[in-house]
Amino acid sequence: IKAAAKRDIEDLKVWELACIGGLSGICSSTAICPTEQIKCRLQVQQGLAGVVKSPVEVAMTIIKEKGPSGLFKGVNALLARDVPFYFMFYGCYETLSCMLLARSEDRTRSDLNAFETMFAGGVAGAVPSFITYPFDTIKTRMQTSNLTFSNAVKAIRVEGIRSCYNGVTACVMRAFPANAVLFTIYELCLSTLDPTS
Repeated sequence: IKAAAKRDIEDLKVWELACIGGLSGICSSTAICPTEQIKCRLQVQQGLAGVVKSPVEVAMTIIKEKGPSGLFKGVNALLARDVPFYFMFYGCYETLSCMLLARSEDRTRSDLNAFETMFAGGVAGAVPSFITYPFDTIKTRMQTSNLTFSNAVKAIRVEGIRSCYNGVTACVMRAFPANAVLFTIYELCLSTLDPTS
């Protein structure tokens, strides 16, 4: 990592960028676990009369029942989802970008047009979203019930792998356009802020 940090991003290999992405998944999982749990609990309660609480009330209830560490319930499932997700996310984007650039000689990163960037970003978001979706299902079950990681996995074994993919179509349909726009704006900002372009 130290060696990669000293080099320009253009000099990093795809696998190095993918590994950096995977490492970022460790940081993001830890940072978002409390808010993910609060969000999931609110979503499960939505529509039940008299049960819906504010995010602060949900957080305080969790802390009262389980202590501050209760906010991190499901972090292991979140890590199992996010580390491979971000590894594939950045690896897929960089691989597709390189493939698109290789179609013509002497093309640089700034030569990617908006359609190419949107395609690479959309696929980079959709593919890992589909692949890691079972871990999202496990995480949600853990955060909205008293299941442990191993119990959630056992429940899925009984129900079958298809039960892990309930809602995956909506997830992928959201992931493609969201990440297409994300990477297009990212590349636009990068080229705008780059003094050499």
